[in-house]
Amino acid sequence: MREFSTLKKHPKLGAMTFVGSLLLYTIAYTLIAPFGGNRFFDRGLLVLLVAIEMIGTLLFYYYYGKADNLRYRHIKKLVNFLVAFSILCFGYAIVELAIGDIQKVANNLPTIISVGLCLPASLYYLRGVNSRTIGKVLLWSFLPIYLYSFLNNILQFSGFGGFSEDVFLYGNNVAYNFVILTPLALFAYKDKKWIGLFLLLLLSLLVFLCSKRGAILTQVLIILIFIFRGPYKFGRWGFVILFIVGILALKPIVSRIQKMEVSPLERFEDKSGSGRNQIYSFILDGIKESTIASLLLGHGFYATADFTQKSLGYNVAIVAHNDWLEVTYDFGLLGLILYLSIFFSLLKATIKSNKQNSRFLLLTLAIFLVRASFSMVFADKESVLFYTIIGLILLEDIRTYELHSSTKENGRIS
Repeated sequence: MREFSTLKKHPKLGAMTFVGSLLLYTIAYTLIAPFGGNRFFDRGLLVLLVAIEMIGTLLFYYYYGKADNLRYRHIKKLVNFLVAFSILCFGYAIVELAIGDIQKVANNLPTIISVGLCLPASLYYLRGVNSRTIGKVLLWSFLPIYLYSFLNNILQFSGFGGFSEDVFLYGNNVAYNFVILTPLALFAYKDKKWIGLFLLLLLSLLVFLCSKRGAILTQVLIILIFIFRGPYKFGRWGFVILFIVGILALKPIVSRIQKMEVSPLERFEDKSGSGRNQIYSFILDGIKESTIASLLLGHGFYATADFTQKSLGYNVAIVAHNDWLEVTYDFGLLGLILYLSIFFSLLKATIKSNKQNSRFLLLTLAIFLVRASFSMVFADKESVLFYTIIGLILLEDIRTYELHSSTKENGRIS
């Protein structure tokens, strides 16, 4: 397959196409669809994104297939496992189309494919542009969208105004979006660490106000990694100043929250895990009662949703909110092995990267682990941006390695 000459000569065109399609799709499902917009619009944009990603994935294998350097092998393995998992999901979806629910496949398969192919597509389309520049473009494009969604959820308007605190009883899922933006902000402004620090504090505050326990847990892990293994080096007095400024900034906010009739703090008093314990119990029982064939190959595409709906007696299907359980029930041990391979390949990429980029990847690894355990990654729309961020960090690592190798080689020649 011959690489498209236009994309080869003008890499910015490919980057603009990929980022633009991702941004348009996010605007469609975040700002238009929830408020009475036509669902055909955001689904059409999703299909467009998937088509762009498919082309990018094929070109990734062409472009990086010629590179036999050891530095690329861990990246190729990560991509291979993501693509293999996408193909597995596609195969199960074809079976579901033949014998099951067509609507279920139409609603979920494009999202899964878009997530699985995003990393190889981003590694190809963004290879010829500055990773941190693209990081800033993504950050300041997506942050206003998520802020609008956050404010719209908290501020309940009756006529021209009226504030409601009921949102804290249920939490706001946009918290996970702010979590995903955190490593992007730190990466994009790694050369301007005080801006990165400000963005870390801002995003952490927004995560706390969204009152989602899984997101708060992830953000706490990110902050701990930032302090003890972070890519920024402030020195002893820098962290003292950081601590004092953080306390002074949070004190009036925490005081205001404590006076609320319903506050984010009350979310932590709920021991039921928002029904997760019951869902986990049903799915574990379903896995234990599976036949050998079902244990190895699973129960079918999105079978978890059907099983939980039947077990809990709900009118709507409920996902597992745990990728490990959902993948095992739907795709069996075969799917679980592939999914675990994605995680361990990301871990290996983190270890193999240079020191600073490795610390950024460690933040994404923490996000993956928590979200896969208490929410979802493989079938969530926001994971497209998540894997794009991973792609940017890996591209930065590739460039750092190539620059170091080139400098070393020039030194030998001279």
